Amino acid sequence: MKVRNVPNTADLKPTCGCDSWLAHWRAATGSTKKLCSYAYCSKAIAHGAHVRPVGTRETWIVGLCADCNHPSNAEEIQLDAFCELAPTYRTSGCPRR
Repeated sequence: MKVRNVPNTADLKPTCGCDSWLAHWRAATGSTKKLCSYAYCSKAIAHGAHVRPVGTRETWIVGLCADCNHPSNAEEIQLDAFCELAPTYRTSGCPRR
């Protein structure tokens, strides 16, 4: 799947009770993945990144390294085959309030 970073999301915080977007992504997907979800990157995941699959208007969260999640990265990126996207809203994996 190809996605693009969603601009101007650095100041957004999850409203579901998760401490960060990375924690939200892990809670929603159950992922223990360590490496960036970009198919051609082998750096460690650092962020829960807001991305939009090419051709859609829906925003999802995925684990990316700092370089791949950089605001200047406006290119399409190919996610690896084992990557899972998380919705931006509360899921059953999020902490109870």
